[in-house]
Amino acid sequence: MFAGECCIDLGAQWCHGEKGNVVFSMANHLNVLASSYQLYTNMNFVDSHGKMVDKDITDWLLQLCVDIVDKASKQPDLEGSLGDYIDKE
Repeated sequence: MFAGECCIDLGAQWCHGEKGNVVFSMANHLNVLASSYQLYTNMNFVDSHGKMVDKDITDWLLQLCVDIVDKASKQPDLEGSLGDYIDKE
């Protein structure tokens, strides 16, 4: 979010991981969580210098992340965290 000339990080916007996640279990019944895939589809992203990132780039990166998470979800014997898997991929 922009406030005047400053960019403000509003904090956590995503409950990472739905299986075995205590935070997800606690918040899900409150109906405040959106699907992981819906979160970033209509948002603008800025880099650490406050410059808007081109939508073609963010769309490509989002699709890459979705593809990696989908691939991970099809591996029942996944070792380590989803974050570790994403880093590896």
